[in-house]
Amino acid sequence: MGSRYTGGMSERFGTRMFGSAGRVAAACCVGVSAPAAAQDSNLVSHGASNAVSHRVDPFSGFVVHEDAGAAVSRISSSGTARFAERGYDAWSLSAGAAFNSEANDYQLVYGYHYFIADNFEFSVRGSGWVHDQEDSTPISANVGIAFRYYFLNEDRPTDDQWAWYLEAGIGLLGSSEEVPEDGSQFNFTPRAGGGVAIPLTDSGVRLDLGVRWHHISNASQFGTDDNPDRDSIMVYAGVMFPM
Repeated sequence: MGSRYTGGMSERFGTRMFGSAGRVAAACCVGVSAPAAAQDSNLVSHGASNAVSHRVDPFSGFVVHEDAGAAVSRISSSGTARFAERGYDAWSLSAGAAFNSEANDYQLVYGYHYFIADNFEFSVRGSGWVHDQEDSTPISANVGIAFRYYFLNEDRPTDDQWAWYLEAGIGLLGSSEEVPEDGSQFNFTPRAGGGVAIPLTDSGVRLDLGVRWHHISNASQFGTDDNPDRDSIMVYAGVMFPM
């Protein structure tokens, strides 16, 4: 109370007597009178997620207001890395559909994403499939890995930028029946494509949209006559959540 009262009196007195110069002197007086801890960090709550830091600039003597919430929103829960920086990690849920003249394949995916370098992401994914084929509708389980390179970004994408990427990956597929028909129950699933991660919230949640080439083949592991591979165009959408 004493420091606030002294500061208020000093500012009014300085304003009356010396105009602008008096205001600068008064602000300096407030900085000297207030405890050192209050100069460094006097946090005032503005809602559940925002805080404003007030400090006295040592050169001008004016009180400076800084929004601490904006800085916090750019840091993951690990406290170290922003999106697309090395060490940033996230998990995701997504769904996709691959279209072919002979069959359609539908996928639900859980993924874990980790940036092994700036703009370069490695992910591990587990998924379930339903294959809408002409004479059967088998289901499948799929595990795979993928790499993404985020490009067209100025340095690294900030939390409010769209992050465009190219992607390539491969997986292993085990099915309840032959996929494709007259093929095998074990297949490889290479893929390649591109997409964009769009920011949705200040906390780092992103919408993940993309298109890729999707391939199912057993790589002739059971003979060339038993490898009726399938190529499709796949579209997908998901949500990425920072860890």
